[in-house]
Amino acid sequence: MFISQVADSVITGARFVELFNAGATPVDLTGYRIKVYGNGSTALSHAASLLAETVAPCSTFLVVNDEVAFVGEYPNVSVADAAGHSTGGINGNGDDVCELTDGTNALAVCGVLGTDSPGQPWEYTDSISTRSASFVAGTTTFDVAQWTITADVACVGGGDSPGTR
Repeated sequence: MFISQVADSVITGARFVELFNAGATPVDLTGYRIKVYGNGSTALSHAASLLAETVAPCSTFLVVNDEVAFVGEYPNVSVADAAGHSTGGINGNGDDVCELTDGTNALAVCGVLGTDSPGQPWEYTDSISTRSASFVAGTTTFDVAQWTITADVACVGGGDSPGTR
């Protein structure tokens, strides 16, 4: 299970983190959390505890800030199209670090902890940061070469659509 996409939508409620289970077995998200470290901080800004849901192999799971705002921003994407979704707890801007944990251990990270991103190649303010499909495992050391930053526009399908990894 790893972070495959992070979005700082211009609509605050439409911000999301997409997780992907690249494994061969289902993953139970009980106890999993997405931690957000804001504006270069090493102190936790907030965290989203994930629901006790199971993500099937080769499936996505969306964590959205507000389901109504998300559907309004991405009208061609239904949170129901993903393997599952959780609402609330994802709020920040494009210079925040997101970290996926299993409740104890870090599993994946998007961003550089302790580094404020303005001017950094990984800044995704008002944009979507998508992990390259060629990478199929999480890493706790961020490598910008594994990510593509694109403008936040209403998705119409394809690789930048939430829930479609």
